[in-house]
Amino acid sequence: AGASTLPEFRGRGAQTALQVARLRFARDAGCTRAMQCAAPGSTSQVNAERQGFQIAYTRTKWQRSANHDERARITIPNANTVALYECWFDPADNGLALLREQDVQRNRDGGQLSDSAVLNYSFIAHSGEEAMAIHTLRQGWAPYLPMGEAAPCPTCGAMYYPSGYGDCWRCGKVG
Repeated sequence: AGASTLPEFRGRGAQTALQVARLRFARDAGCTRAMQCAAPGSTSQVNAERQGFQIAYTRTKWQRSANHDERARITIPNANTVALYECWFDPADNGLALLREQDVQRNRDGGQLSDSAVLNYSFIAHSGEEAMAIHTLRQGWAPYLPMGEAAPCPTCGAMYYPSGYGDCWRCGKVG
């Protein structure tokens, strides 16, 4: 609906009341699915999760700068950069482990993940930084802050964090 609440009226349950009313109206009309958009880490996201919504996908808004180079090429992300990330709860140490799917068995074999660990959730991400951002949102923690400063990838020019995971969302591992 694209609504907002004036600052002096926030924290009084207006958005929750609207969500409940809209969901009831949809249910009464025979709808079996509902969706809501919210900025990551926002109060709206928290309120949506309280109503049972889960992140289905993320969307990026793009803005073209005034000094855009008309000769710039459009590059589509490499499908090989996509990885399935899994969040495991390990009762052995009461901890969470965020791992790429292909690293789970190695962590079990190495003793970092016990046999009693259970899969909490999984999702697809293009880089370690993106995975951490999604993970911290799902946990309700403060937004993830990547290590170091963003820099252009030497291969494709996309922004990445060389001091962090060092993987480019567009072309893969750098260096």
